[in-house]
Amino acid sequence: MNALNIFLAAGAAYVLGGLWYSPFMFGKRWMRLSKKKEKDLKMTPAIVALGLVGTLMTAFVFSWLITQTSVQGTLGGMFFGVMLWAGFLLPFAANAVLYKTTSPQLFLIDSLYPLAGLILMGAILT
Repeated sequence: MNALNIFLAAGAAYVLGGLWYSPFMFGKRWMRLSKKKEKDLKMTPAIVALGLVGTLMTAFVFSWLITQTSVQGTLGGMFFGVMLWAGFLLPFAANAVLYKTTSPQLFLIDSLYPLAGLILMGAILT
């Protein structure tokens, strides 16, 4: 496991999240679908720090899994990210749509970000 790559992967995925939910990508649509207003969003230092720590934990565990499974190469890491998302995140996220607690569009915005983040991490960590 390479500590620098873990920090780079976490940072890249965190920045991707900031872009993903920005007005330039899906932020406006996400706010409309989730019925949020600008005043509802509080970006305190604690929220930012906890988000970074969570993303760092994901990168650390992802790196550990890569070493345990001998995944090699950029495409291998990216594919592994897809498999982690499909096997662990997607089924849980889909329940929100199945039980009608979220719209399909909101589901896509919220569930495709982790997919993109894991693909990006997989590319950096391998």
